[in-house]
Amino acid sequence: MIKKGESKETMPTLHRRWYEAHSLLGMWALLPLFIMLACGTVSFFRDSLKAWHTPSLQHHYHPSADDILSSEVNEAIQTVPAEASLIWVYFPSEELPITKVRHRIKGHDDISIGITPEGEIIPHTKLDSKVSEHIYKWHYLAPFQGDKQAMMEQFTGIPSDPKPSGILVGQLPDFQPFIDQAKLELNDNAKLDFIIVRNPFDEKGVLNLRFTGPNDYKAEVKFLLHESTEAVLVNQELKTNGINKVLRPIFKLHFGDYAWFIKCIYVLISIFLCLLTTAGARLYIKRKETIFPRATQFFERIFDGLGIGILPAIAILVLSNRLLPDSLENRGIIEVYIFHISWISIGLFFLFFGSGPKRRKILYYTALSGLSTIPWLDGLLYQNWLWSEKIWFVPSVGWTNIVLLTLLPTVVLLQIAYRKARLR
Repeated sequence: MIKKGESKETMPTLHRRWYEAHSLLGMWALLPLFIMLACGTVSFFRDSLKAWHTPSLQHHYHPSADDILSSEVNEAIQTVPAEASLIWVYFPSEELPITKVRHRIKGHDDISIGITPEGEIIPHTKLDSKVSEHIYKWHYLAPFQGDKQAMMEQFTGIPSDPKPSGILVGQLPDFQPFIDQAKLELNDNAKLDFIIVRNPFDEKGVLNLRFTGPNDYKAEVKFLLHESTEAVLVNQELKTNGINKVLRPIFKLHFGDYAWFIKCIYVLISIFLCLLTTAGARLYIKRKETIFPRATQFFERIFDGLGIGILPAIAILVLSNRLLPDSLENRGIIEVYIFHISWISIGLFFLFFGSGPKRRKILYYTALSGLSTIPWLDGLLYQNWLWSEKIWFVPSVGWTNIVLLTLLPTVVLLQIAYRKARLR
């Protein structure tokens, strides 16, 4: 601390250096803090935004599933090549109302096919570019090989899957008899969540059905796919491992996954912290511009270009998601490139041409205007107007568009009210 009657220039040399280092480091720490807060605010709604990010799919209504595979899903399963080592079948969720059949060939990227409730087939290229990959429960139960699998068997007490025999079969059997048999073994309220098939075309291939139910009920039923419909394992006490028991409440606390109003409180706190960070940056710049003129000028340009500049870059990202043609291959990768190129371009523009109040205002209003146009584009391009019934099949989509429509008018009204208050 600076003692009473002591200026910065009269402080001991070492003390002064620590003081300057503290000021500069504190100033630069605001940039990553603002970016983390802005991105973290969006991440609170990571699940709700999945359907909103896929306007051509969000209106597919899926009634309560009765765990019956449609003919289109069966056909998609039968088209999986014999080289596949894994097959997944993911059933519709509130966030993404389509069935997804995915397979893996060693040494290659996973291939996915989507099936809407109406039976429309969504090819891999279109699905990959329009639908973000889900973070599924039990992802840690991916197949282990060799000693790792034996170690898991000893740790969990659950018998490990048989090793592949190397004898290949020509065709996959129908999964429906296995599903019907599994439901006879389980709780009446059990609902099929997803399917994993390991080594599907091997004679010792394993069909693993995962079920969920009320009160955190989880169960799995395993079959030897090519032998019989008699289950080799029925586990109705599927428990999350110790690490996930610790991580689950941490994740819930981090993302506010308790109730919708908790998320709203989190967002208000995040917006407040973003404003606090921005105000802190402006105060640092004002206080240090005479002491460190070059450093503060450089920081101001970087903070405005990369910090505040991330907001219009996000708006450009979602606009590209709506405006790029559906038939464009690798559409999702192109969207990511557009975001990063926009963000870096804004940062470079501010770095070389300077910042200022007018340019900062342009950044804010560009972001708000871009986001506010999304509901109109959804209506014009996909007929997903707010008053249409299909947009409310996934309620988070409708509410997201309402928020976006009110963003710009709300900010403008607040600014008018602030100016009137200052004139009084």
